[in-house]
Amino acid sequence: MKLCFLIAVLGAIAAGESVAGSLTCAPYGGGAYCQYDGKVAEAYVNAYDLIHVYFDQSFDISVPAQVGFNVSSASVAVVPISANPDFAKMFYSTVLSAQARSAAVRIQMTSTSGGYLRADRIWVIE
Repeated sequence: MKLCFLIAVLGAIAAGESVAGSLTCAPYGGGAYCQYDGKVAEAYVNAYDLIHVYFDQSFDISVPAQVGFNVSSASVAVVPISANPDFAKMFYSTVLSAQARSAAVRIQMTSTSGGYLRADRIWVIE
């Protein structure tokens, strides 16, 4: 009986570590934010001044719409490089570091840009 309980607990812990990413949005102060917790599927930099970060799971675009963020892409956030080049470099290196370690990230977005959520904070979470 105790062994079955122990196996169930260990199974629940292991399952919790592999949970797919999720996006939540909420009002905050006079504005709102969305937050993604999960792994990054891919990231790239393009010639149009944007870093794209693709989440491991798509989200329902009605979730950000509930806080006033109208987006057309359901699996990506962007960072405009020229808006803050130092932040963009640190953001991209943090994403790559998390990918190299298979670590999850927490990314917060407080606005949109060109139909994408615009990222402005990142944590590596494990």
